[in-house]
Amino acid sequence: MKWLLAAIAVPVVEVASMVAMSRWIGGGLTFALVILAMVLGVLVLRASVRRLRVAARDTGSAGKARAANPITWTEPLVMIAAGVLLIVPGFVGDVIALLLLIPGVRLILLGVIGVRLARRFPSATVTLTSLRIAGGGPIVPGESIDPPQP
Repeated sequence: MKWLLAAIAVPVVEVASMVAMSRWIGGGLTFALVILAMVLGVLVLRASVRRLRVAARDTGSAGKARAANPITWTEPLVMIAAGVLLIVPGFVGDVIALLLLIPGVRLILLGVIGVRLARRFPSATVTLTSLRIAGGGPIVPGESIDPPQP
């Protein structure tokens, strides 16, 4: 039932945001922003799929050592979600997608997802390895979230 409500509410909110934006800045600029967001979404999606292919190739050639790094797989998947949100018309999804493009926000989201997965699947171990600061800065170590012991 929640999914049905979300399937109805999301398009209504997106259309309402587009109508409000067109009243605020005009229809032509709103249309231009929607097209710009779609083009950006396609570029993000292409780059993310490329990164996912590289991660898959590296995991296959490096064995289990690289496969244990969750950032290798989950970060491109979050970027793919951001690309899809940018492609779908609407400004609420665009704002969420732009937030997902910020590395710090993406890392926090991955941490929250990891904690939820660890609670849902107690036998799993979720590890967040590191955060590389943009521009080749220092690596900030992450923490490991171990499942509760019975």
